[in-house]
Amino acid sequence: MSRRALGAAAQQAARDANKVPKIILGIDFGTTFSGIAWVTSHKANQIHTITNWESKTLNNTDKEKCPTAIAYTQPLEWGYGVPPVDEAIKWFKLLLLDETDLDSELKLSAHVTATRNQLEKKGITPVEITADYLREIWSHALANIKRAMGNEIVELSQLSLVVTLPAIWPAYAQARMRNAVNLAGILEPRSPGETRLSFVSEPEAAALATLDDMADRADVKVDDHFVVCDAGGGTVDLITYAVVQTNPMVVRESVKGDGGLCGAVFLDEAFDDKLKRKVPRSIWSELGREGRRDIKNTHWENGIKTQFRNDGTPWKILLPFVENGQPVQLTFTNEEVLRIFKPVVGQVYKLVFDQISQVRRKYRKLPKFVILVGGFGKSRYLYEALEDSLDKHIQILQSSGERPWTAICRGAVMHGQRLEKLNEGLSITVDSRIARASIGTLTNILPWDPELHRTADKSWCHIQQDFLAVDQTQWFLEINKPIASNKRITHSFWQDLLKPEEEIVTKFYISDEDPPPTWRTPQVKRLCSIRWSQIPSYEKLPKWKNPRGIYYRQICYEIEMSTDGGCLEFAVIYDGKTMGKQSVSIDFETENAGLEASSDEDE
Repeated sequence: MSRRALGAAAQQAARDANKVPKIILGIDFGTTFSGIAWVTSHKANQIHTITNWESKTLNNTDKEKCPTAIAYTQPLEWGYGVPPVDEAIKWFKLLLLDETDLDSELKLSAHVTATRNQLEKKGITPVEITADYLREIWSHALANIKRAMGNEIVELSQLSLVVTLPAIWPAYAQARMRNAVNLAGILEPRSPGETRLSFVSEPEAAALATLDDMADRADVKVDDHFVVCDAGGGTVDLITYAVVQTNPMVVRESVKGDGGLCGAVFLDEAFDDKLKRKVPRSIWSELGREGRRDIKNTHWENGIKTQFRNDGTPWKILLPFVENGQPVQLTFTNEEVLRIFKPVVGQVYKLVFDQISQVRRKYRKLPKFVILVGGFGKSRYLYEALEDSLDKHIQILQSSGERPWTAICRGAVMHGQRLEKLNEGLSITVDSRIARASIGTLTNILPWDPELHRTADKSWCHIQQDFLAVDQTQWFLEINKPIASNKRITHSFWQDLLKPEEEIVTKFYISDEDPPPTWRTPQVKRLCSIRWSQIPSYEKLPKWKNPRGIYYRQICYEIEMSTDGGCLEFAVIYDGKTMGKQSVSIDFETENAGLEASSDEDE
């Protein structure tokens, strides 16, 4: 069959199916490694992971993930292709956070400091380098999919992308990731239709993939609880589910999730420091960057880091040098390696223990399983430390091979399948989630009531000619309360106008107080501003007259919020219609205005 005939056949097949074929991709953008999975609408039960990464070195690149690294050489290099030169930049995912949201250890980290200095020297923002990296792995993924499926069917397919984010990250990070995806060109127009972008939290994505693998287990019963510990490079995220029904499995988040910046990068830093102390100074300089990178890659990343078990075994590293006729050899004792692992694993243990304690307090029972996923989740020592420390009735599960490592990108695809309604045959559904914080707006209540409102909140309104209770909270979500999946929460708003306005601004706030306050306290922080331009003509708005005979206009609208997958989405609704992305933008509060990314929403 000729190429032209093949293209015609593919187009006819799509027409015969009476729908546009779809490809759903999930990107796990990690601190140290990133992965991509994908699936097609006609074989929705076959999720693939991208491998065959580009490299000009002897690295084994046929793996399920590639390094989150980039070098602004000529040409630009990324992933396994990054050379051991000063220009190589890593760990830039962490800089998508404001410095105030990094813990003190990370702020002082040599790697984070070096990365920040590299970006400042090159005049590149964290959003821009993230976009450059996403552009490369996206292009590589599409090239691999075209080799597998054929160029014609890919060009005919509508694309849907799900990007994962740590659940512990503040909301502005989602806006920055959306901006990075835009800058990468991933959302550029295509003939089959727009590329749809959505987000899901990393622990939920990991849970979707992991619990799907467990759906057929005979020991999984209704009301069993699972703690999923997603231990990655930079963050460790935990989420706990209870089984609502089996076959197919339906789960609900049973307690508020948790997490921390205590991933494997802290092990890497401790090993780097120990290696520098052990290697003789004369040899250290002769090793050079390439030699040191080879040691870390061969002996640490693919050796000690995953294999260490605290069983007394010493770890020997043979250096490419000879002294007094003998090869130079380093020995890391079991105790030395243990001192690298203990502080970090101790933090992970505390997070896991806190989730178990929440379940025990709320449900008077223990979780049945703690499931380890993520790159750090493959650690033997982490497994054995939890097994030794936790109640013996709790099973610690740790799969081998690539599945724990690829759980997040595979789960992102599964989330995308549900959004695209391609989840028939999938065996896991999340019924509800627990709000990790309260999110809502401040409103003025008319009239002020001395029995309900504080005197401090009493304020005169010159338009309504009455006293208002100002800065009263109206919560869309309340901390620790369940949120039904697919539920969109809508509240009505109105504003009085004495003159035409260029935009309507509604500010959202966030609070960790439990229970959430009914008025603004110091713990109620600004989250974002919803800006609606191209508002209706002032003359067409309803006209009112106050007791003093002053005329004013009133605009009434609704704001809709959803948290599907644990990430925020907003929409403005006026006169029953959702406003388009050309007229609605969301500006998240950030410490550094230069890094702030405004995101357009169109639900």
